[in-house]
Amino acid sequence: MIEAWVQAEPRCATTLEVRVVETDGGYYLLARDRAGRVHERIVPDAQSAGVLVASWAADDAPPPAAEPTPPPAAFAPDSTVIEIVGQLVVDAPGLAPMVDRIVPTAAAPSRHATRWLTLGGVYRVEQGGGGGVRADLDLFAVGQWTLGIAAAGSRSYSNFNFDFEGFGTLQTDDIRALATVARTTRRGAWDLRIGGGAGVVRTNAVGYTTGGTYTAKDASLAIEGSVLLSRRLGERTAFAIGPVVNYYSQNLDAVKIDDLGAMYVPLARRDLDLSLFGGLRLAL
Repeated sequence: MIEAWVQAEPRCATTLEVRVVETDGGYYLLARDRAGRVHERIVPDAQSAGVLVASWAADDAPPPAAEPTPPPAAFAPDSTVIEIVGQLVVDAPGLAPMVDRIVPTAAAPSRHATRWLTLGGVYRVEQGGGGGVRADLDLFAVGQWTLGIAAAGSRSYSNFNFDFEGFGTLQTDDIRALATVARTTRRGAWDLRIGGGAGVVRTNAVGYTTGGTYTAKDASLAIEGSVLLSRRLGERTAFAIGPVVNYYSQNLDAVKIDDLGAMYVPLARRDLDLSLFGGLRLAL
């Protein structure tokens, strides 16, 4: 655009070395003529840059009062445009070649590349109820993606039918450790975090029946998925709430002792477990 306006200016009286740097809200122009005089200005768009540089090339003559006919949109065949790390340098015929240094423009850091520590409680929404605590720590953040670790402890209750002794109540105490991955989408003060994880769970189970109390232990694979909706309370804090689904592949077997001796009997089987999480998130 600058080259087109300079070529359309019939009163060029000097040679200019021109530099154009893209900035927030427009372009910063820096020009030096052969007499050593320096011109600099910030303009809002490329057409304003062309008009201004053409006026400088015309020995600082002011641009015409009436808006001139816009020059052709296409660049001339022998023009050269080079984009260098966010900086635009124009080398047009009739202007002095670009010399001096090139200052790269640093890329602005992504606002999404933030690591968080999430702390809160979980409430089991299935029959029997229960609850616990959970902590989630982001170790690495790249763009909208984070990798981290999570730890949780919970106690839950459920009804079960044990052997020939009828219905009973099963209490399970779980400790989980997982590696996690999540993707966060931001809209204003709201964050939507969709995550998953895999690790191990250690379970101690106690079954209460009319015939006595039975215990079982198990360590197995744990897989989870979560969807957390967060509302920012400031630059470094947010409140989060959402469902957490855990999958266990557990067969809890208890030892039963009777007149025939000791034997393993199936106490319960666990697979899916749905809880609701609520807590605070702290930016690291």
